[in-house]
Amino acid sequence: MASAIRSSLTTLARRWSELRAARAEAAAAREFWDAGAPGEGEDRYWGSQPLVRRAINRRVTGDPNRWPMEWFAEKYVPEPLPLGLSVGCGTGLLERDVFVKGICEHVEGVDFSPEAIAEASSGAEEAGLSRRLSYRVEDINAIRLEPGRYDIVFFHGSLHHVRNVERVLSEVRQALKPGGLLFLDEYMGPSRSEWTDSEWSFARSAFDALPTDLKNRPALAIPLPMDDPSESVRSSAILPAARRLFEVLEDRPYGGNILWFVFPCLDMERLREDRTGVLSRLITLEDHLLERQWVRSYFRVIVARAGGGAP
Repeated sequence: MASAIRSSLTTLARRWSELRAARAEAAAAREFWDAGAPGEGEDRYWGSQPLVRRAINRRVTGDPNRWPMEWFAEKYVPEPLPLGLSVGCGTGLLERDVFVKGICEHVEGVDFSPEAIAEASSGAEEAGLSRRLSYRVEDINAIRLEPGRYDIVFFHGSLHHVRNVERVLSEVRQALKPGGLLFLDEYMGPSRSEWTDSEWSFARSAFDALPTDLKNRPALAIPLPMDDPSESVRSSAILPAARRLFEVLEDRPYGGNILWFVFPCLDMERLREDRTGVLSRLITLEDHLLERQWVRSYFRVIVARAGGGAP
Protein backbone atom coordinates (compact mmCIF):
# COMPACT_ATOMS: atom_id res chain seq x y z
CA MET A 1 0.00 0.00 0.00
CA ALA A 2 2.77 2.42 0.99
CA SER A 3 4.66 1.56 -2.17
CA ALA A 4 1.61 2.34 -4.30
CA ILE A 5 1.13 5.67 -2.56
CA ARG A 6 4.79 6.59 -3.07
CA SER A 7 4.51 5.65 -6.75
CA SER A 8 1.39 7.79 -7.16
CA LEU A 9 3.04 10.75 -5.45
CA THR A 10 6.13 10.38 -7.63
CA THR A 11 3.96 10.33 -10.75
CA LEU A 12 2.04 13.41 -9.62
CA ALA A 13 5.28 15.25 -8.82
CA ARG A 14 6.70 14.39 -12.25
CA ARG A 15 3.56 15.59 -14.03
CA TRP A 16 3.51 18.79 -12.03
CA SER A 17 7.17 19.40 -12.88
CA GLU A 18 6.46 18.77 -16.57
CA LEU A 19 3.51 21.16 -16.48
CA ARG A 20 5.59 23.89 -14.85
CA ALA A 21 8.33 23.44 -17.45
CA ALA A 22 5.76 23.57 -20.27
CA ARG A 23 4.20 26.75 -18.86
CA ALA A 24 7.62 28.40 -18.53
CA GLU A 25 8.46 27.49 -22.12
CA ALA A 26 5.09 28.77 -23.30
CA ALA A 27 5.61 32.08 -21.53
CA ALA A 28 9.06 32.50 -23.07
CA ALA A 29 7.77 31.49 -26.50
CA ARG A 30 4.87 33.93 -26.17
CA GLU A 31 7.34 36.75 -25.55
CA PHE A 32 9.38 35.60 -28.57
CA TRP A 33 6.41 35.60 -30.93
CA ASP A 34 4.67 38.68 -29.54
CA ALA A 35 7.89 40.63 -30.02
CA GLY A 36 7.77 39.82 -33.73
CA ALA A 37 9.67 36.58 -34.14
CA PRO A 38 12.59 36.96 -36.51
CA GLY A 39 12.81 34.47 -39.31
CA GLU A 40 13.27 33.85 -42.99
CA GLY A 41 11.20 35.97 -45.33
CA GLU A 42 8.42 34.28 -47.27
CA ASP A 43 10.69 33.80 -50.28
CA ARG A 44 13.15 31.90 -48.04
CA TYR A 45 10.59 29.29 -46.96
CA TRP A 46 10.99 26.07 -48.93
CA GLY A 47 7.24 25.56 -49.41
CA SER A 48 6.76 29.00 -50.97
CA GLN A 49 8.84 28.33 -54.10
CA PRO A 50 6.43 27.19 -56.88
CA LEU A 51 8.50 24.21 -58.01
CA VAL A 52 8.98 22.97 -54.46
CA ARG A 53 5.32 23.60 -53.64
CA ARG A 54 4.32 21.43 -56.60
CA ALA A 55 6.55 18.65 -55.28
CA ILE A 56 4.96 18.88 -51.82
CA ASN A 57 1.47 18.84 -53.32
CA ARG A 58 2.34 15.81 -55.43
CA ARG A 59 3.72 13.89 -52.46
CA VAL A 60 0.63 14.58 -50.37
CA THR A 61 -2.19 14.53 -52.91
CA GLY A 62 -0.75 12.81 -55.99
CA ASP A 63 -1.33 15.96 -58.05
CA PRO A 64 1.21 18.82 -58.17
CA ASN A 65 -1.59 21.34 -58.68
CA ARG A 66 -3.80 20.11 -55.86
CA TRP A 67 -3.19 21.50 -52.38
CA PRO A 68 -3.48 19.24 -49.31
CA MET A 69 -6.54 21.01 -47.90
CA GLU A 70 -8.35 20.71 -51.26
CA TRP A 71 -7.53 17.00 -51.41
CA PHE A 72 -8.69 16.51 -47.82
CA ALA A 73 -11.95 18.40 -48.34
CA GLU A 74 -12.88 16.43 -51.44
CA LYS A 75 -12.03 13.04 -49.96
CA TYR A 76 -13.28 13.39 -46.38
CA VAL A 77 -15.77 16.24 -46.18
CA PRO A 78 -18.69 15.74 -48.61
CA GLU A 79 -20.61 18.47 -46.79
CA PRO A 80 -19.54 21.12 -44.25
CA LEU A 81 -18.90 19.87 -40.73
CA PRO A 82 -20.76 21.80 -38.01
CA LEU A 83 -17.81 22.77 -35.79
CA GLY A 84 -14.04 22.65 -36.06
CA LEU A 85 -11.17 23.66 -33.77
CA SER A 86 -7.83 25.06 -34.92
CA VAL A 87 -5.15 24.61 -32.23
CA GLY A 88 -2.27 27.06 -32.49
CA CYS A 89 -4.21 29.13 -35.00
CA GLY A 90 -1.78 32.03 -35.24
CA THR A 91 -3.22 34.91 -37.27
CA GLY A 92 -6.18 32.93 -38.61
CA LEU A 93 -5.23 32.04 -42.19
CA LEU A 94 -6.17 28.37 -41.78
CA GLU A 95 -9.63 29.05 -40.36
CA ARG A 96 -10.55 31.43 -43.17
CA ASP A 97 -9.33 28.89 -45.73
CA VAL A 98 -11.25 26.06 -44.04
CA PHE A 99 -14.45 28.09 -44.18
CA VAL A 100 -13.96 29.18 -47.80
CA LYS A 101 -13.35 25.57 -48.85
CA GLY A 102 -16.62 24.50 -47.21
CA ILE A 103 -14.97 22.19 -44.68
CA CYS A 104 -16.64 23.71 -41.59
CA GLU A 105 -19.65 25.87 -40.87
CA HIS A 106 -18.00 27.29 -37.75
CA VAL A 107 -14.40 27.20 -36.51
CA GLU A 108 -12.92 28.07 -33.14
CA GLY A 109 -9.28 29.10 -33.00
CA VAL A 110 -6.98 29.01 -29.97
CA ASP A 111 -3.44 30.30 -29.58
CA PHE A 112 -1.18 31.31 -26.71
CA SER A 113 -0.41 34.71 -28.27
CA PRO A 114 -2.89 37.51 -27.51
CA GLU A 115 -1.44 39.51 -30.41
CA ALA A 116 -2.02 36.64 -32.85
CA ILE A 117 -5.57 36.15 -31.56
CA ALA A 118 -6.28 39.86 -31.98
CA GLU A 119 -5.02 39.74 -35.56
CA ALA A 120 -7.04 36.58 -36.30
CA SER A 121 -10.20 38.17 -34.92
CA SER A 122 -9.58 41.30 -36.96
CA GLY A 123 -9.02 39.23 -40.11
CA ALA A 124 -12.28 37.36 -39.55
CA GLU A 125 -14.15 40.61 -39.09
CA GLU A 126 -12.65 42.14 -42.23
CA ALA A 127 -13.65 39.02 -44.20
CA GLY A 128 -17.21 39.21 -42.86
CA LEU A 129 -16.73 35.93 -40.97
CA SER A 130 -16.88 37.05 -37.35
CA ARG A 131 -20.06 35.00 -36.82
CA ARG A 132 -18.40 31.91 -38.27
CA LEU A 133 -14.94 32.17 -36.72
CA SER A 134 -14.26 32.77 -33.03
CA TYR A 135 -10.97 33.04 -31.17
CA ARG A 136 -9.60 32.83 -27.66
CA VAL A 137 -6.23 32.77 -25.90
CA GLU A 138 -5.25 29.37 -24.47
CA ASP A 139 -2.14 27.77 -23.00
CA ILE A 140 -2.09 24.84 -25.41
CA ASN A 141 0.04 22.65 -23.17
CA ALA A 142 -2.65 22.88 -20.47
CA ILE A 143 -5.68 23.12 -22.74
CA ARG A 144 -9.00 21.73 -21.51
CA LEU A 145 -11.72 21.01 -24.05
CA GLU A 146 -15.37 20.10 -23.71
CA PRO A 147 -15.90 16.37 -24.38
CA GLY A 148 -17.59 15.44 -27.65
CA ARG A 149 -17.79 19.06 -28.87
CA TYR A 150 -15.91 19.09 -32.19
CA ASP A 151 -16.31 17.39 -35.56
CA ILE A 152 -12.70 18.07 -36.55
CA VAL A 153 -9.51 19.44 -35.00
CA PHE A 154 -6.67 21.00 -37.00
CA PHE A 155 -2.97 21.41 -36.18
CA HIS A 156 -1.05 23.19 -38.93
CA GLY A 157 2.56 23.81 -37.96
CA SER A 158 1.66 24.24 -34.28
CA LEU A 159 1.87 20.85 -32.52
CA HIS A 160 5.66 20.71 -32.83
CA HIS A 161 5.71 23.72 -30.46
CA VAL A 162 3.93 21.69 -27.74
CA ARG A 163 5.81 19.87 -24.99
CA ASN A 164 2.86 17.83 -23.67
CA VAL A 165 2.14 16.20 -27.03
CA GLU A 166 0.50 13.08 -25.63
CA ARG A 167 -1.69 14.97 -23.15
CA VAL A 168 -2.83 17.49 -25.75
CA LEU A 169 -3.68 14.78 -28.29
CA SER A 170 -5.52 12.83 -25.59
CA GLU A 171 -7.52 15.96 -24.78
CA VAL A 172 -8.29 16.44 -28.46
CA ARG A 173 -9.40 12.83 -28.79
CA GLN A 174 -12.00 13.12 -26.04
CA ALA A 175 -13.13 16.50 -27.40
CA LEU A 176 -14.00 14.98 -30.78
CA LYS A 177 -17.41 13.55 -31.50
CA PRO A 178 -17.45 9.79 -32.28
CA GLY A 179 -15.76 9.40 -35.65
CA GLY A 180 -14.48 12.99 -35.52
CA LEU A 181 -11.41 13.84 -37.58
CA LEU A 182 -7.91 15.03 -36.77
CA PHE A 183 -5.91 16.89 -39.44
CA LEU A 184 -2.16 17.33 -38.87
CA ASP A 185 0.22 19.14 -41.21
CA GLU A 186 3.38 19.20 -39.13
CA TYR A 187 7.12 19.00 -38.75
CA MET A 188 7.62 15.60 -37.10
CA GLY A 189 11.39 15.30 -37.39
CA PRO A 190 13.96 15.19 -34.59
CA SER A 191 13.21 17.22 -31.49
CA ARG A 192 15.55 20.11 -30.78
CA SER A 193 17.75 18.02 -28.43
CA GLU A 194 17.93 14.96 -30.71
CA TRP A 195 19.95 16.16 -33.69
CA THR A 196 22.95 14.05 -34.69
CA ASP A 197 25.22 14.22 -37.72
CA SER A 198 23.38 11.30 -39.32
CA GLU A 199 20.07 13.18 -39.21
CA TRP A 200 21.27 15.70 -41.78
CA SER A 201 24.12 13.96 -43.56
CA PHE A 202 22.24 13.70 -46.90
CA ALA A 203 21.37 17.41 -46.80
CA ARG A 204 24.95 18.37 -45.96
CA SER A 205 26.33 16.25 -48.80
CA ALA A 206 23.83 17.77 -51.25
CA PHE A 207 24.72 21.30 -50.13
CA ASP A 208 28.47 20.68 -50.30
CA ALA A 209 28.10 19.42 -53.88
CA LEU A 210 26.44 22.63 -55.11
CA PRO A 211 28.44 25.33 -56.92
CA THR A 212 29.69 27.99 -54.52
CA ASP A 213 28.12 30.81 -56.52
CA LEU A 214 24.65 29.39 -55.89
CA LYS A 215 24.98 29.57 -52.10
CA ASN A 216 24.27 32.50 -49.83
CA ARG A 217 26.31 31.10 -46.93
CA PRO A 218 29.40 28.91 -46.64
CA ALA A 219 28.00 26.11 -44.47
CA LEU A 220 24.68 24.38 -43.93
CA ALA A 221 22.85 24.84 -40.64
CA ILE A 222 19.83 23.16 -39.06
CA PRO A 223 16.97 25.46 -40.16
CA LEU A 224 15.29 25.78 -36.76
CA PRO A 225 14.88 29.07 -34.85
CA MET A 226 16.45 27.79 -31.65
CA ASP A 227 15.92 31.17 -29.96
CA ASP A 228 12.25 30.15 -29.81
CA PRO A 229 12.20 27.90 -26.70
CA SER A 230 9.14 26.01 -27.95
CA GLU A 231 10.57 25.19 -31.37
CA SER A 232 10.48 21.41 -32.00
CA VAL A 233 10.43 20.84 -28.26
CA ARG A 234 9.08 17.27 -28.68
CA SER A 235 8.37 17.01 -32.40
CA SER A 236 9.52 13.39 -32.68
CA ALA A 237 6.73 12.36 -30.25
CA ILE A 238 3.93 13.51 -32.56
CA LEU A 239 3.75 10.59 -34.99
CA PRO A 240 3.85 7.74 -32.41
CA ALA A 241 1.29 9.54 -30.22
CA ALA A 242 -1.07 10.09 -33.16
CA ARG A 243 -0.78 6.45 -34.17
CA ARG A 244 -1.47 5.26 -30.62
CA LEU A 245 -4.40 7.53 -29.88
CA PHE A 246 -6.18 7.67 -33.23
CA GLU A 247 -7.07 5.53 -36.20
CA VAL A 248 -4.76 6.88 -38.90
CA LEU A 249 -6.58 7.11 -42.24
CA GLU A 250 -3.85 8.88 -44.20
CA ASP A 251 -0.13 9.25 -43.59
CA ARG A 252 1.40 11.38 -46.34
CA PRO A 253 5.12 12.11 -45.82
CA TYR A 254 6.36 15.04 -47.87
CA GLY A 255 10.03 15.19 -47.02
CA GLY A 256 12.05 18.25 -46.18
CA ASN A 257 15.11 16.11 -45.55
CA ILE A 258 16.99 17.89 -48.35
CA LEU A 259 14.87 20.83 -49.50
CA TRP A 260 13.97 22.24 -46.08
CA PHE A 261 17.66 22.33 -45.17
CA VAL A 262 19.18 23.55 -48.40
CA PHE A 263 16.57 25.98 -49.74
CA PRO A 264 17.26 28.86 -47.29
CA CYS A 265 20.97 28.60 -48.13
CA LEU A 266 20.57 29.24 -51.85
CA ASP A 267 20.74 32.45 -53.90
CA MET A 268 17.08 33.07 -54.68
CA GLU A 269 17.80 35.58 -57.43
CA ARG A 270 19.62 32.83 -59.34
CA LEU A 271 17.21 30.03 -58.50
CA ARG A 272 13.78 31.67 -58.55
CA GLU A 273 13.04 30.31 -62.00
CA ASP A 274 15.30 27.25 -61.56
CA ARG A 275 17.19 28.03 -64.77
CA THR A 276 20.17 26.12 -63.38
CA GLY A 277 18.05 23.01 -62.75
CA VAL A 278 19.43 22.78 -59.20
CA LEU A 279 16.05 22.73 -57.49
CA SER A 280 14.75 20.09 -59.87
CA ARG A 281 17.73 17.88 -59.07
CA LEU A 282 17.32 18.40 -55.32
CA ILE A 283 13.62 17.50 -55.58
CA THR A 284 14.50 14.34 -57.51
CA LEU A 285 17.12 13.41 -54.92
CA GLU A 286 14.64 13.85 -52.08
CA ASP A 287 12.03 11.82 -53.98
CA HIS A 288 14.62 9.06 -54.35
CA LEU A 289 15.46 9.05 -50.62
CA LEU A 290 11.78 9.00 -49.60
CA GLU A 291 10.76 6.29 -52.06
CA ARG A 292 13.53 3.98 -50.85
CA GLN A 293 12.84 4.88 -47.23
CA TRP A 294 16.46 5.84 -46.66
CA VAL A 295 15.27 8.79 -44.61
CA ARG A 296 12.39 9.45 -42.21
CA SER A 297 10.31 12.25 -43.64
CA TYR A 298 10.56 15.35 -41.47
CA PHE A 299 7.16 16.68 -42.59
CA ARG A 300 3.88 14.81 -42.89
CA VAL A 301 0.17 15.27 -43.39
CA ILE A 302 -1.85 12.95 -41.15
CA VAL A 303 -5.61 12.43 -41.33
CA ALA A 304 -6.93 10.41 -38.42
CA ARG A 305 -10.21 9.49 -36.77
CA ALA A 306 -11.17 9.41 -33.12
CA GLY A 307 -11.78 5.97 -31.74
CA GLY A 308 -8.63 4.10 -32.81
CA GLY A 309 -5.78 2.98 -30.59
CA ALA A 310 -5.53 2.76 -26.81
CA PRO A 311 -6.02 5.76 -24.55
